Amino acid sequence: MEFEQLVREHNGRIRRIARRFAANGAVDDLVQDILTRLWRSYSGFRGDSKVESWIYRVSLNAAMTHLSQTVRARALLAAMSAQSEAATGGTPGGASPAQNAINVRINRMKQKFGDAYVD
Repeated sequence: MEFEQLVREHNGRIRRIARRFAANGAVDDLVQDILTRLWRSYSGFRGDSKVESWIYRVSLNAAMTHLSQTVRARALLAAMSAQSEAATGGTPGGASPAQNAINVRINRMKQKFGDAYVD
């Protein structure tokens, strides 16, 4: 089976897994990561298992990696936010230029990760 045909036939399954594990704004990124991983491992697929099982396993591994990275990013954002608040005594107006730069980066990460970020 050609890779393109395989992707067309199983696109729904791949997208469902991505929607289950990624925030709304990150679904397409996770789908892309899954497709990249499938492509890299395609030549090594021997057919010992069903194609559906192989796709599911590769997709699930990519989703778990994505979830792990999201959790780490949340922890980093929380730590950076807490550090920034502690340095300014909780008052954004008293922030130094370096602290303001950190706050700008935190806000950018909040926008990027969307639902994945928890205050």
